[in-house]
Amino acid sequence: MNVRGRSEKELVIKYVQCLQKHLNDSNSDEDKLLLCLNCLEEIKGKELAVAIDAQCSKVLESISEILARVAVSGSTDEKRTNALKGFNSLYSTMGWAVLSLAGDSFGSHILESLISLSIDLKKTLDNKFENTIIEGMFSMIQHDDSWIKMVQHFAATHVIRKLVTFAILYNKSLLNGLINDLVNEISTEIEFKKSHESILSSSSSAATICYIIDALSADKPLQSRLIGSIFNYYRENLDNTINYLYVKKSSNRILETSIAYLDTEHLDIICNKWFIPYINTISTHDLGNFLAQKIIQSFQISPSTFYTILQALSFHDIINATRGAVIWKTFSTAARLSVGCKECLDKLLTALNINLGERDKHKIWHSLFQLKPIELLDETQLNISQTACSILIATISFPKTDNKLLALLKRFKSFLKSHKRDGFIEKLSTHSTASRVLQAIVDPRNKCPPKVVNYLINVFISIGLIEKIYTNLNGSFLICSIYQASNSTLKGLILKQLSTLDKVHPKLSTIVGLDDFKHKHKLWEKGVKESEKAKKLFKDLL
Repeated sequence: MNVRGRSEKELVIKYVQCLQKHLNDSNSDEDKLLLCLNCLEEIKGKELAVAIDAQCSKVLESISEILARVAVSGSTDEKRTNALKGFNSLYSTMGWAVLSLAGDSFGSHILESLISLSIDLKKTLDNKFENTIIEGMFSMIQHDDSWIKMVQHFAATHVIRKLVTFAILYNKSLLNGLINDLVNEISTEIEFKKSHESILSSSSSAATICYIIDALSADKPLQSRLIGSIFNYYRENLDNTINYLYVKKSSNRILETSIAYLDTEHLDIICNKWFIPYINTISTHDLGNFLAQKIIQSFQISPSTFYTILQALSFHDIINATRGAVIWKTFSTAARLSVGCKECLDKLLTALNINLGERDKHKIWHSLFQLKPIELLDETQLNISQTACSILIATISFPKTDNKLLALLKRFKSFLKSHKRDGFIEKLSTHSTASRVLQAIVDPRNKCPPKVVNYLINVFISIGLIEKIYTNLNGSFLICSIYQASNSTLKGLILKQLSTLDKVHPKLSTIVGLDDFKHKHKLWEKGVKESEKAKKLFKDLL
């Protein structure tokens, strides 16, 4: 192709746009390789104009993918070598123009694609693929003092993420300049109180800073420097920090990400100085409640700090603000740490106005399944709350040393008695989370009162609930749990009901041994009796 005159650039772009059809029509990578290499030769000197064209940038991405693929899996050494040379040529041209291309919507895409492919090539070809191009890109950005500008740019920020990924894998020292500039920028913002124009409050830069923090988990010293500067900034702007949680998703996200990497000592300091005085304000807000959850469920939180947070939390305000997930995470952490379980239950019952001596005992679990105060209940409705069910699952796993917890579990019998015939139990059994509450009750590991467990099993069998829920996936899981918690007599009754039904799920059938029950009944009875004897012997030994 030979083009001259003022329309040369337009002709090159038109040529590249037409190339995509030929690439699609070619059957083999070898044919496509020739087209790609010819294209690179034809557009020499015009690559940057092609890269910022909407259609052509996609063609260049296709070309780079083909070259990278053939460089690894080409049928001959010559083809692999030529493909790698072609890729390096395109990569080099685009890489040295990183400062101009990264700020363009389409140019940034081709840079991202090339850097991603270079990561894959480095993994596969190792020493055959040099780092010089990527090192040059880091050097140019550093020399031009462009790190901060690029991190804040909507397009260039994505290029930064790819560069960070490459550096983390192959040369962490390349990141020193970027981290230094970020730390210095944050320090400058602290000095001049730039709270409303902060790099930490811009949505594009915040996402990239979170990405960098996560990536630096492979380099703790650099990560600690960056996280330290972030918390210094928020400490100096504490009032704005708390306010940001209400209006700035970006600031909230950076705090969440940073907290995940704090050790116990630093997390305790930050919780006690920053968050505990504001914990209810944070926990009841649209964005703040996610930060509260992150803090409460952190595996680095100490039992003493968690207990202080628990005492400060107002479950009543949190429920009124429909932020029940904060309570769920609190219960889960209490169960994990075995700290504050009694206090959790006391605060929940108080917030829902539940008195365990309630005359209408069946209302207690009706209230718990909906996370709704007992006086607001409509007894004809059961609007199951997934969060409430998650709280109940954690509650059931608490140590059974609290008389109030045992009394609460016993009240479940009243709920079952009251709702045998109104469809509530069927609704619970087929609900994705509520069915897990019932599973937790019959799970031997949770050591629920045997009378409650047996009553639940008997209700299932007596009202014919098994045949109503066995085709439902959640119902099938529940039937398995109930079967495993039953004695030999009840197991026989469950299998008798299942044996009359069509289309029992194969896994359910296998777990409960339905085929053996149907076709080898005497053998099944013998196996059950031996199993019961073994259980009894084991209990006697204990």
